[in-house]
Amino acid sequence: MIICKICGHEFSDFKFCPNCGTEVASKRVEIISDEVVLKKSKAKNTGFPGEGKGIAALVMGILSLINSLSGFGIVFAVIGIVLGSLGVKESVAFGFENDMGKIGKILSIIGLIISVICLAIITVCLIINFNYFSAMF
Repeated sequence: MIICKICGHEFSDFKFCPNCGTEVASKRVEIISDEVVLKKSKAKNTGFPGEGKGIAALVMGILSLINSLSGFGIVFAVIGIVLGSLGVKESVAFGFENDMGKIGKILSIIGLIISVICLAIITVCLIINFNYFSAMF
């Protein structure tokens, strides 16, 4: 028995899903219980597991890059890394690819690195300026 990854329709020995027309892989899925079938039918056209976390990770990654110069990028980056990791892990467990989660995680890591470097530069500049002005008085 084959289950369409897009619509969740169950069928056998077709190259395309008779319900939505999506080309399916030749991999067969064995259904363990009726409960799994019920969950699949309720999840029609709602995306794949971990997709929401992947989208959120992508948004957090972009926000971490935008806010990396202000220091707030660290907060967005940490949230993006966590959501990206969870989304990818959840998707892989169900046999899906979560590219948005991967890209969001990468952008969050880059944003974190830039934020840390900017905060280090700002800290060094503040220390130098403080020492300069304290020597004047």
